[in-house]
Amino acid sequence: MLIRMTLIPFLTLAILGFMLSLVEQIRALSGLTSFLGSAFVLVFVGIFIVFVPAAIVGRRRTLGIPYFDQVNSAFDGCPKWVAIALGLMGVNAVANFILILVLQPSPHIVGPIPPGLLRLLSAFAMVFYGVSIALLYPPIRNGRLWRQIQCPNGHRLSSLASFCPFCGKSVIPDSSGPP
Repeated sequence: MLIRMTLIPFLTLAILGFMLSLVEQIRALSGLTSFLGSAFVLVFVGIFIVFVPAAIVGRRRTLGIPYFDQVNSAFDGCPKWVAIALGLMGVNAVANFILILVLQPSPHIVGPIPPGLLRLLSAFAMVFYGVSIALLYPPIRNGRLWRQIQCPNGHRLSSLASFCPFCGKSVIPDSSGPP
């Protein structure tokens, strides 16, 4: 319970950073400059503040799970639309990166952040904040996601698994609960 409560400020900061990045993305698409001005850099500082705990939570939830199943296990408890939205945000970020390489005439920036660069930066910030939200929210909401799940043969599985995909046996949840 204590660990779940300590994650709430990081989740709140991730939601705030995501919303600020979304507003900046919309402003950049409209051809406007950043309303935060040079303080937009703080949005990127926030990424490091929230992404490190989110990565630790994601890693904790995937310990002992086979490499190719780790992404699915890390995002257990998230609705399908979250994965779709994160994928679309990733495509948006890559497309903005390609556009800025092709269309940005000068690498020298004087004054406010130009809309093209703002579009790129806010798109990548949205991806990092979105992933952080997707990793932090489910374990806060559902304590079962902290438990280690294993089958009778000892295979570690996704926290929401009901049977082992390796041997087909029913899973046994660890009664130790949250760390």
